[in-house]
Amino acid sequence: MSHADALVVMTRVVHAPREHVYATWRRPERMARWWSAEHRGGTAVACGDHAHRVGALVVVLHEARPPERIVFSWGNGDRECQTIVTVTFAEVDGGTRVELRQVMPRRHERVMAARLDRLAILLEASA
Repeated sequence: MSHADALVVMTRVVHAPREHVYATWRRPERMARWWSAEHRGGTAVACGDHAHRVGALVVVLHEARPPERIVFSWGNGDRECQTIVTVTFAEVDGGTRVELRQVMPRRHERVMAARLDRLAILLEASA
């Protein structure tokens, strides 16, 4: 982690069942609906497979514990440019608390926050 990077922890409560929220992270066709189309020329990242290339990005699933936790890394294929993302899903009154932990440059924090906001909007619209 460089001095420009930070551990960023973001939490959102999504008004949808935990299993549905988890599936929205694990199924590529669902994740493509809310994950940024702005990154890498419109390519959506998906965590459905163990490891795959998405445009210029390499996504590797390290752990999947349905419907509680997902750990994956993504980057350009160079070990020096990868980041580990841990996402947990907890039942709360009225929905699911999604917590995302990722070491990333501070300048990317706003982009990741927008992704979580889009996830909540998508899931709550379909609930």
